[in-house]
Amino acid sequence: MKIHLATTVVVIFLTFYFAIDGWERAWIILSTFLVLSAEMFNTAIEAVVDRGGQAYHPLAELAKDAAAGAVLLLAIQAIIAGITVFGPRVLALW
Repeated sequence: MKIHLATTVVVIFLTFYFAIDGWERAWIILSTFLVLSAEMFNTAIEAVVDRGGQAYHPLAELAKDAAAGAVLLLAIQAIIAGITVFGPRVLALW
C-alpha cells in the first residue's frame, strides 16, 4: 500500500507538471484511485480470510488470489493509462 500511495503522489505531481487537463487527468485520477481501492479491498479480504483460522482451505486461497489478481489487473491498466498520457510528453522532453 505504501508503494501505491507514493506512486499516487508522484502521478498527481506529474499531472500538474505536464499541465494535463480534461479527460486525460480524469483517466489518470480514476486509474489511481481504482488501484488504491482495489488494494484496500485486497487487504480487507486477506484480513477476513486470515481471521477465519490458520487451517488451509482452497477457497481461502482462491479468495486471496482473486483479490490480488484484481489489484494486478488494475495496476496494469493504470500503467497503460500512464504511458498513454505521459509517454508523449516525456518523449517530447528528450
